Amino acid sequence: VNDHLRYLSSFGIKNGAALVVENQTGKVRAYVGSQDFYSVRTQGQVDGVMAPRSTGSILKPFLYALCMDEGELLPQSILKDIPTHFGAFSPSNELSGYNGLVTVHEALVRSLNVPAVRVLNRYGLYRFYLFLRNAGITTLFRHADDYGLPLIIGGAEANLFELAAAYRGLARLGEFEPITIIERENYQIQKGPERLISRGACYMTLQILNDLKRPGAEYYWEQYNNQWPIAWKTGTSFGQRDAWAIGVTPEWTVAIWIGNFTGEGNANLKSGEMAGSLMLDIFNSLPKNPSLAWFQRPEDDLKKIEICSETGYLAGPDCLKTSFVDAPASQPTLPICPYHIGIYVDDTGEFQVCSRCWEPGHYKRESILVYTPDVMQFLRENGKIIPHVPPHNPYCLELTGTNPLQVIYPSQNARLWIPRDYSGALEHLVLRAAHRDSSQRLYWYIDGVYFGTTVENHVLPVELPKGAHSLAIVDSTGNRVQTDFNIDLKE
Repeated sequence: VNDHLRYLSSFGIKNGAALVVENQTGKVRAYVGSQDFYSVRTQGQVDGVMAPRSTGSILKPFLYALCMDEGELLPQSILKDIPTHFGAFSPSNELSGYNGLVTVHEALVRSLNVPAVRVLNRYGLYRFYLFLRNAGITTLFRHADDYGLPLIIGGAEANLFELAAAYRGLARLGEFEPITIIERENYQIQKGPERLISRGACYMTLQILNDLKRPGAEYYWEQYNNQWPIAWKTGTSFGQRDAWAIGVTPEWTVAIWIGNFTGEGNANLKSGEMAGSLMLDIFNSLPKNPSLAWFQRPEDDLKKIEICSETGYLAGPDCLKTSFVDAPASQPTLPICPYHIGIYVDDTGEFQVCSRCWEPGHYKRESILVYTPDVMQFLRENGKIIPHVPPHNPYCLELTGTNPLQVIYPSQNARLWIPRDYSGALEHLVLRAAHRDSSQRLYWYIDGVYFGTTVENHVLPVELPKGAHSLAIVDSTGNRVQTDFNIDLKE
């Protein structure tokens, strides 16, 4: 650790801590609280193992594993990675912008923030907060609502010691218990291990983490993984104040924190290159048992299910390409693929038809892939190829189907704070909507007053007074959506 920090000091990074845990016994075999205990200049007597710090992305694997157990998703399931708003909170990815749609596997390997926040919102903030407490994270001194959805992307605080214990629980395939620094005479653990995640979900999550490759650590990763597989995760806190790397094998958990005890950020701080390389270097020096090279597949805790190959959800009657994949044996039924639907079209395939407008003997049933309006709008704006959805017969007496119109921002019952610019003028509120049909014209009404029209790029900047407002949007065929929100102004 000292050698590693001596090199990093040239980048203005002065401190680091490391912990090595033997997974079979839970005993700490190496504990390095700082790079140099006797260094006053670099605050060497601060214990970096026990100091609570922002977690960055280091908690994401647990959320995805829990969701697999709940039957909400699998590694192959696609998630939305598009501009997303939860009231005034809008998460963003660290480096890659937005990707439209990504699989769970890709979201975790690339440590994408937007899909993780959306998954936490669906799983439940309090449920995940309760899991962290049960897994031994004692540094959460606020209520779940005070952390909010940023909890999953660094809004919480934890220390290296308890995070190492949590990752050991993942390596123990879901059995969580405290780790031991010094085994005292006649010492007895207060309680045995507690199962918080199924063996199957842990194994599938570890398989994903074995694919992790972070920028800057490629050389170290290749040197290590050429001989021994490892499941690992990195995390960088907001402002680049903390860099984490935690890796597990059946034998060992190695946890690393790199940063400055003084708390200042550093633009050079990169979790993969700086914390990850030290972690892999320590793994290289540890003794290894060839019979424990990788986690044993828990056959009794896995089952095969048939999923849609394109979306990663349970195959429905309109999914034309399917495959059989692993799922936790105790997993409830995975949601049926929501993106493939069956429609009736006329002989030409140009229009959708229904029983009110089809011509007997001149229609056919087809299976198509239909994304939600917000995804279609994002893909369209970013030049991506989107699946064609035939419009409904314009002469039909009763148009059918789901609403192709959607408000993206603001969300329902959002409380918005409008700041002022450098000149002191209030900034505009930018309203956003999406429509599945790129040719549709949208008409915007606020509090019953017409505000404008948009085509293709449905963005409308407006100035509004303080108070409650209602936004209604109507397309040219009569589809309508509405959302209510409240505005506060900076005085």
